[in-house]
Amino acid sequence: MAKSFTLIQTVATAGLFSAVSFWCCLGLRINSYLVLLSLGEIMAGFCYQEN
Repeated sequence: MAKSFTLIQTVATAGLFSAVSFWCCLGLRINSYLVLLSLGEIMAGFCYQEN
C-alpha cells in the first residue's frame, strides 16, 4: 500500500524546504559580500602601498 501525504504534511515539508533554502541563500549572500569586502581591502592595500 502506498503511503500518501496529508495536506498538513505537504505544507510542513514545503515550509521546511523553503526555510532551509532561505538560510542557505542568505548565507551565500553574506559570505560572498564578506569575500568581496576582503578582496577590496587587499586590493586597496596594494594600490596605496607606500614605497
